This record gives sequence, structure tokens and C-alpha cells, in this order.
Amino acid sequence: MKNADERSMLFLLKKGDEFAFTYFYFAYGGFVHLQALFILNDDAAADDVLQEVFFQLWENRKLINVNVPLKDYLFSSVKEVCIAYAMRRESETNEFPDMEAEGDGFSALARKEFLANIHEAILQVYPPACREILWLHVVKQMSYTEIAIELNIGVGVVRNQICKARKSLREILGLI
Repeated sequence: MKNADERSMLFLLKKGDEFAFTYFYFAYGGFVHLQALFILNDDAAADDVLQEVFFQLWENRKLINVNVPLKDYLFSSVKEVCIAYAMRRESETNEFPDMEAEGDGFSALARKEFLANIHEAILQVYPPACREILWLHVVKQMSYTEIAIELNIGVGVVRNQICKARKSLREILGLI
């Protein structure tokens, strides 16, 4: 897609145009699914990530920066949603997902390393207060306000801790 065409469609999406949303879904849905499949090595999970990424895109459409390629936004979103998915899955099973799922050995190894890095970053790198805020936001999917009320702290503190945690998690995982 040409930059001018994408930018025009982004303006429409920002205004709530459902055709523009559908256009982007069909233009980038395969890319999103493939990225999620590579990270999680689970087709059903990749489908869930695809739906969540586009749901978030629609929910946050008014915040879209039309000067940034949508593919860049989607790429970052896929990684964040996969991290949240892996954390929820880990919390449900209290262990890493089965690493012997179908697929090639490299994907399973890459996925195992990815999840291990997430686990290490959250459980060992972050101080307990930051870890709790991140856990409530990513796993429990609580808003900044809900977390602030739950922990009896300011919304600004929650926002600051989550921003710092995301930045350091990206650095640890090499996601920049």
C-alpha cells in the first residue's frame, strides 16, 4: 500500500469508518496472524491474538498517529498481546506452555526462550511493587484507574510504572 493511500485510510479509520477498518483487517490480518504464530507456535492462540490486536486497533483508533505506518503499530501490538497471552496462559497452568507442540524445532526453541525471558523479567528484574502493577494490568487486564484504586496509589504512579516496565521489557527482549 502506498503511504498516501494508507494515510488517507488511517484518517478514515480514526473517524470511525468501518470500511477503512475492514480494509486494514484484510490488508494486514495475515501479517498479524503470522507474527503471532511465530511467537506462540499455536494457531488457535494466533487467531485470538489477531482478534485482540484488531479489537484494540478499533478501540484506540482515535489515538492513531497517521504519520506512523500502521504495520509498525501492528507489529508492536502483536508482541504486547502475545506477552499478555503468554502471561495469562502461564498463570492458568502455573508453568510454561507445552514446548513440544507441533512445528519445527527452531520455533519451539525460540518460543521457549521468549517465554523464559518474559518470566525472568517479570519475576526477577522488576521490584515487587512494579511487578504487581504490571501483573494487574497485563494479566488481569485492569485499567490504570482500577489498579490505582486497588493499590491505593495515584494513577500517575501506575502509568509511570507500566511505561518503565514496558520499556525495560522491550530492552530485555530486544524488541526496541
